[in-house]
Amino acid sequence: MSLNPKTVVVVGASRGIGAAVAQHLTRQGHGVWSVCRGPAAIGRWIQADISGPEGIAAIAAAIGDDPLDALLFMGGVWEENVFTDAYDFLASGDAETRWVINVNAIAPIEITRALAANLAQAANPRAIYIGALQQL
Repeated sequence: MSLNPKTVVVVGASRGIGAAVAQHLTRQGHGVWSVCRGPAAIGRWIQADISGPEGIAAIAAAIGDDPLDALLFMGGVWEENVFTDAYDFLASGDAETRWVINVNAIAPIEITRALAANLAQAANPRAIYIGALQQL
């Protein structure tokens, strides 16, 4: 249990590293906002599809003026069938490419901007981004 509990936003908290991080922080006694499209296993769930401005606005609206100690971006998406024999880069359409770029590159910037005032209320705010883009 933490002696100095923090309030943290974990983007991509539905599974994988994001879910593990949210679970660990909760076990340590920290307050966690879990951002994901589907139900979060732990924390206060913010349902948001971060591929567009509506999802970013949903995060900001849910948190309101509450102070935040940290933003942890653990989200990320890939093209359909990537890392399989069925993947075909040339068949992947522009809409899918824009979706991947929106989630992996644009959303972290826009979420940070939307929560900057919340983070500024903390004595020692943090923003950490873990993600990857596919490279050819």
